[in-house]
Amino acid sequence: MPSATPTKANGNVAADAKYDITANVATASDASAMQLLIDDTEITESVAVEKIDSVWTTYKVVDIGSVELKKGEHVLRLLITGSFLNVDWISFADPNAPPTIGMAPVRLATQSATSYNVFGVTGKFLGRVDNVGTGLSEALKTAGFAQGVYMVRGVGQAKAMRVQVR
Repeated sequence: MPSATPTKANGNVAADAKYDITANVATASDASAMQLLIDDTEITESVAVEKIDSVWTTYKVVDIGSVELKKGEHVLRLLITGSFLNVDWISFADPNAPPTIGMAPVRLATQSATSYNVFGVTGKFLGRVDNVGTGLSEALKTAGFAQGVYMVRGVGQAKAMRVQVR
């Protein structure tokens, strides 16, 4: 990003609090620096970022400072005030918020359809099979489909899958 190039992003602050600011940055320059503004008000001075590596693809998380923010919608502006600097992300974290451990709940898609339409690789409809708990490849084999690759779509479903019968 060249010097004095502003970048902006809209965001929603969840609660009035003092937030710690970190950024994931990469620079091969000795003179990189950045400044942050919220709603066109400076929230940091120009923050110098030390040279991280001789390439521009090695990122490092750096502390930028902290700021009191009010709940609601705000516009964040990033201003590169020194030499070139790559910024991957900027984080505002409430140090008093309870830590999050683990990962968000993951929902695995279940195969709700038990009947599948079978198509050849050219798109020609070849038939229908019922899957009774075996894998689709095994269901195709049991139904008499020869070795090969088929496109299979659950009846009433939009998404198709590629299935290989061995």
